[in-house]
Amino acid sequence: MNTSETKAAAAAPVSVPAFAAHGAQPAADDGGSKEEEVRKLAALLQSDAAPFEKDVACRRLAVIGTEEAVPALAALLSDEKLSDIARYGLEPIPDPSVDAALRAAMGKLRGRPLIGVVTSIGNRRDRKAVPELVRLLGDADQGVAAAAARALGKIGGLRSAKALEGALGSARAALRPAVADACLWCAQTLLADGKRKRALALYDRVRTSDLPPHILAAATRSAVLERGNAGISLLLQLLKSDDEELFGIGLRAAREMPGAEATRALVAELANMPPNKRDALIQALRDRGDASALAASL
Repeated sequence: MNTSETKAAAAAPVSVPAFAAHGAQPAADDGGSKEEEVRKLAALLQSDAAPFEKDVACRRLAVIGTEEAVPALAALLSDEKLSDIARYGLEPIPDPSVDAALRAAMGKLRGRPLIGVVTSIGNRRDRKAVPELVRLLGDADQGVAAAAARALGKIGGLRSAKALEGALGSARAALRPAVADACLWCAQTLLADGKRKRALALYDRVRTSDLPPHILAAATRSAVLERGNAGISLLLQLLKSDDEELFGIGLRAAREMPGAEATRALVAELANMPPNKRDALIQALRDRGDASALAASL
């Protein structure tokens, strides 16, 4: 910065900390100075400051924001220019008032701002928002409906699973891939919550639906591997399939499924396979790396 720039900067009102504008972080402040900074930034958001200044303030609040900043940030959610950066500031704040503000905004917004708010709700995994998200699955705006599906998938839980499974059968064709992808997310959260049986049912529902190949592949692979040894029979069905996509999924799962029981079943299947498939399975057995598989593939 030259001399004239330095003088101009000194004369200008300081609306946000200089370090925030440049992305740098300050040294750790004591609680009092941090609280004061949050108050000043929140006040700036409620002023007639330029959009750039508000953008910088939101970015800083993403780092130091507290409950006190939530109303000011939430007020920007309907602003077409600042809605995204307001969400950026809100999402990291570890206070339930953020979730309440996002839920309240859902009933007031439309279009892109609503899609953004729904996305933030999914990122924060707010289960209190599930009923409204389920309603939005039927929204006429496909972008909103798809965002609601993704949010339900990330939030997970039995209610989300039921809604997504129902939408998979009833949603318009253009929306079904987004719903199916959300089902896979939801199945992962169900597994993490110990609801394995329900997760497997969701994988099976997706893999038996009319969907793009990459989604079917992901669902089928998970349906095999998450069953452990109980998935061996499904794995062998894939390897016997005349469908190249299904056979390819089977080969991938054959490489990934752990355990001696799976190895024995795969080795035994070699005798039943035509030469071209047999060679591919032998390579998959080699890739498994365990001694019995290597011996059988020689």
